[in-house]
Amino acid sequence: MDGEWRWKYLGKAWQPPEEFSKPEGYRKRVARYRGLLERLVEGREKLAEMERLLVDD
Repeated sequence: MDGEWRWKYLGKAWQPPEEFSKPEGYRKRVARYRGLLERLVEGREKLAEMERLLVDD
């Protein structure tokens, strides 16, 4: 294809397959991922603080 665009008109009645992500579901999963990532970062920061306290003793 050498970097050329190819497309095909699928018509008005085309529906994506069921396994395609719907936008609202995708947004929910991304928000959950970001929340979990934030909790992970907070946990790592707390762990690092505990390690510093133990080393200082």
